[in-house]
Amino acid sequence: MFRQIKVQEHQQDFLRILWRPSPEEDIVSYRLKTVTYGTKPAPYLATRCLLQLAHEGKNKYPLATPVIENSTYMDDILSGADDITTAKEMQRQLIGLMKEGCFHLYKWSANSEELLKDVPTENKEFLFNENYELVKTLGLSWRPREDTFMYQMNLQEVPVTITKRTVLSFISKLYDPLGLLQPIIIKAKMMIQKIWLLKIDWDQNLPRQEIENFQRYVAELHQLKDLKIPRCILLKDSVAVQLIGFADASAQAYGACLYVKSENANETQIRLLCSKTRVAPLKTLSISRLELLAATLLSKLTSKIVKIIDLEFDEVHLFSDSKVVLDWIQMQPHLLKVFVANRVSLIQ
Repeated sequence: MFRQIKVQEHQQDFLRILWRPSPEEDIVSYRLKTVTYGTKPAPYLATRCLLQLAHEGKNKYPLATPVIENSTYMDDILSGADDITTAKEMQRQLIGLMKEGCFHLYKWSANSEELLKDVPTENKEFLFNENYELVKTLGLSWRPREDTFMYQMNLQEVPVTITKRTVLSFISKLYDPLGLLQPIIIKAKMMIQKIWLLKIDWDQNLPRQEIENFQRYVAELHQLKDLKIPRCILLKDSVAVQLIGFADASAQAYGACLYVKSENANETQIRLLCSKTRVAPLKTLSISRLELLAATLLSKLTSKIVKIIDLEFDEVHLFSDSKVVLDWIQMQPHLLKVFVANRVSLIQ
C-alpha cells in the first residue's frame, strides 16, 4: 500500500538510504521515491491519501466513499451490506475508486460465494471450494461459511520457566479488541496484579502456587477453540433496535458490557456487542464505589459506541444492580464527596 504513494520530488532527498549488495562493492546512495514503511509519517500519509481519494470520488462512487472513510484500518477494508445487490455494487465501486488511486484490491473474502464469483482466483483469500475456512483479521479468526468469529491461539509457545516476564509476555498475546473474551481476560489481569504485589524480579521463578494458577489458566484456554461468536448482530428487516448495557463489580474487578437487541415482524434477537473490564485498584474501596466505577466505565463505553457505530438506536437502556449507585446518579454532584461527585458528574 505504502509503495503505491509517490513522494513529491523536492521531498525525496529526505528519504535517502545507503546500500550495497555485498561488502566488496562500494556504498551507493539511493533516494526512495515512494512512501516507506517504518518511517514516522508513513501511516498518516497512507490514510490521508485514501481520504483524499474518497473525497475526490464521492460523486462518481457514492457507495465506496463512506466505506473508505469509516471502514478502513490501514490496508484492510471491512464492510458489507444488507443484500447481495447492494454488496456487489459496493464492491464494484470500491474496485473502481481504489484503482483510480493505483490501489489494487487483493485477498477478497466474503460470506457469500456470489460476491467472489467475479474476483480472479489469485485475488481471493477465501475459496469456497477449498478445505481451509479461516480468515484472520485484527486478532480474530472469521469463518465465512458460518459467518462466525473464532479465537485461534498458539498455545505451543507456553513458557517452560514461569517468571513475571514470561507470564506478562504470554498474556499480552491475548488480543481482544471487541471485549468478547473479557470474562477470560480479566482473570489474566488479576493474575498479573497479584504477581506484581509479590515484588519479585522479572526473571525470578514464581512461587509454586502462582505457577500452578498460571498453568491451570493456560490449560483452560484450550477450550477457546470451541467458541463461536455470530458476526451479524442484527436481524434482517429489523423494525426496532435497542442498545442495552450492564455494569457490575466485585471486590477484585469491575466491568461493563453492551448488547444489541433487534426485532422484526417474526422474532427478537439479542447479541453481545462489546465489553470492557478493569481490575479493582490496590487501594481498598467499598463495593458501592467499585459499582460506581463500573457504571462510569459503562457510560464511557456507551458514549463511544453510539458515536462510532453505524446504527441508529431507537432506545438506549443502561443497568446497574446497585441501589446506592442509582441514587448517587440522581443527586446533584456538589452534594457528594469528591470521589463520588467526579464520577457522577461524568455519568450525568
